[in-house]
Amino acid sequence: MAKTGHLHAVDATTVNGVVTARIIGPAVEEHRGNAILETVGRAIEEAADSVRALVLDFGNVTFINSSGIACFIRLCNGLKEKGIRTIIYRPGANLGDIFREMKLDKMFEFVETPDDLKAVLAPEGTKGSGD
Repeated sequence: MAKTGHLHAVDATTVNGVVTARIIGPAVEEHRGNAILETVGRAIEEAADSVRALVLDFGNVTFINSSGIACFIRLCNGLKEKGIRTIIYRPGANLGDIFREMKLDKMFEFVETPDDLKAVLAPEGTKGSGD
């Protein structure tokens, strides 16, 4: 069953062990970043031990400042300790460039398309079938 939470900065839904956080744009700064952390944290807590990945959907975001980025780094570090993957989905060219310039591609997985997202979230035994 899917669980949903809504705070003005993000819609979070949990399905099959994946928390998807659709960030409501257009900008992410410290206040909105903290609101996103709160909502995502609550969604992960409600799902308990079943969460295996967090997808941060940046499709509606056109700007992020250093405080917003710091919020996501804190989030990723906390999730990594719990064995939860963090995936940046649809960051667009501008945000993707910013994240990569800051070497955040070492911390997060970046995915642009629905098909690619489906592939990275596929259970281990099903990846690469058809190669």
